[in-house]
Formats: sequence, structure tokens, C-alpha cells
Amino acid sequence: MKIALVFIRHFSEGDNTEFTDTTGFISIMLQAFKAHQCTLITNDAQANFSGADSVYTLPEKHILPWNREVQIKSILQKTAPQLIIHFNKAQVILKHTTNILLFTSIGVPFEKYTSGKKFINTASKFNNIICFFKSQQEHLLKYQIPAILLPPIINTNSRFSINEPSEEKILPEYGIRPGCFLYLTYHPEYEETVDILKAFAQFKKRQKTNRQLVICSSNPFLKDLDKKISSYKYRADVIILPYNITSTTVHSIIKESYAIISLNNNRSSFQAILTAMANKISVITLYNNIAADVLGENAIYITNTSADLADAMMLTYKDENLRKAKIEAAAQHLNSFSEKNTMTELQAIIKNTPADI
Repeated sequence: MKIALVFIRHFSEGDNTEFTDTTGFISIMLQAFKAHQCTLITNDAQANFSGADSVYTLPEKHILPWNREVQIKSILQKTAPQLIIHFNKAQVILKHTTNILLFTSIGVPFEKYTSGKKFINTASKFNNIICFFKSQQEHLLKYQIPAILLPPIINTNSRFSINEPSEEKILPEYGIRPGCFLYLTYHPEYEETVDILKAFAQFKKRQKTNRQLVICSSNPFLKDLDKKISSYKYRADVIILPYNITSTTVHSIIKESYAIISLNNNRSSFQAILTAMANKISVITLYNNIAADVLGENAIYITNTSADLADAMMLTYKDENLRKAKIEAAAQHLNSFSEKNTMTELQAIIKNTPADI
């Protein structure tokens, strides 16, 4: 079978919107489909897509949508695929060809791609629509658009691994004691960090302990945070990590933490959460549909970053039975994220999808 994969990355929306790491997912897909003749059409010149029989690279940016569609249509007509798999958004739908739409984006991009009459009209032209999250499936059903639900592939680059070596010198280098609360944030508001500090103060006041709060963010605003909290009562127990710290270092710190706190819902945040789960570390995070899809009941959820966080920290600290139960359940939950199982299901869907003739 001739298969074409069409992946146009929308760089302005940021890499973190693609929860499953689309480039890694495509690489896995190409390996799974190696018995077929695969053509990849993409504007991601930096990605390493091994396994494609041919790759057509379009300009990354600054190309009018209609011009890009002309280019894609020309390539598809030249390669004449029997199956086209579109990622996140339809670019060109060919008649007399099986067209499958596969969503890997979450949050705002997904809602933008699936809103309005244009998408509803376009959706009817697909032979199948596939998504990874129940909340997405339910959203599409509101518009009478049926979608097939697959278990998500989250660990496409082995980013959470219980076998990843720990660096013993990392914690002393930053003044971190084992058993800290690690606050991970990727696009924080200053007010959010203030709420975290307020919650930590309430926790310290209610529970006399030497546990630390370690703040980790990729946002340069942290450079000024140290001065702003100089008079904070528990400043001695707050560690602010450099904003350009490496992900390997962060993962080493995660593995030595008591619990991680994450209030963002993007791929980087969930990768960190899954790293914690794989290493049997408690997770405190905001409750929403995406979190529930990915984490199940295996995290301690909060609904208000200011009011609930101190209670959640106390609950984690005081109820050891609950903490251990969620940790063990989380380790079992990770077994559901299987590249092999997802690809097997995807291949079965493709095999059973009738061509549009």
C-alpha cells in the first residue's frame, strides 16, 4: 500500500501543544508501516524522520495557506497514495483515496482546529477520525462527528524512565535535600508563583518540617524572583533553579523529590509528571479533562491553586497510606501507555477502513 503522512507543524503554537510528540509518533509509525511505501510531507526540516521511502520538506513558515495546499496537492498527485494520514488538521483531501485525520494536539490548537462550520463540513469527508483523549472524542460528538479513541503514545522518546541514571552531585550542587516539593512550571504567571509560595507557607506553618520547595521553570522571569521573595518567611527552604537547567538534571531532581506540583497542561508538564509516576513520586496537579484522561485517579488533584494546594501538600504528607496507594496505582497505570499496542490498533483501523471510491 502507498501511504502518505502529512504533518504541518504550526510553529507559532509551540511544540508543547503536541502532547504525544508528533515527530516521535511519526517515526514509530514509519517503522510499523515499513512493509508499505511511505511518503512524508512536512515543514519540519529539523526533525529526523527515519523510515520514510521519500520525504518532501516544505518551507517552515511564511507561506500562504492556499500556496501550501497547492504544493501538497501536487506532491500527493505525483505520489498517488492509497491512504493519506493527516495530523491535527486537514491540508488536502483527495477523492478516491482513504483519508484519516489523527489528532495529537491538545488544548487551544485542538479547539481551534475543530470549531466552526468549515471543520464540520470537512470532517464528513474523512473515512476515519482518530484521537487519543476521551475529552476530545466527547467534544467531537457534540457536533455529531464520530471519532475512534486510541490509547495515547506519550513516551515516544523514552522521556520517563525508571532506569535513567541519577547524578548524585546534582542535589548538593543546588542545595536541595532529598524529599522536597518540586514545583514545575513552563509558562508561569507571577501571580501563580505567589500562590504557590502562599500555599507552602501555610503548609510549613501547619506542619513543622524541614521539607523544601524547589521551583523549576524555563521562564527567565525567575531571575528576578529571588529579589522579590527576599523577605519571605521561609526563604531558606525555597530553592530557585536556573531557568536554563537541562531536562536530564530536572529528571534527576524529580526522582529524589517527595512530590511534584504541576499546574500546566502541556506535553512538557505531563512528561515530567509521568517521570514522577514512573519513579513512584507523588503528583499534585490541577484537575481537568486532559489530566483525567492521562493520569486517571493516580494524582492528587486540586481545583484552586491558592486555596487547595496547602491542603493537598498536607494530605500528601500526613496520609502515607493514600500516598502509597496512588503511587502504586500510578505505576500500574503507566503500563497502559504502550507504543506497540497503540500501533497495532492503528494498523487494524487502517486495514478495516474502506476506501473512498
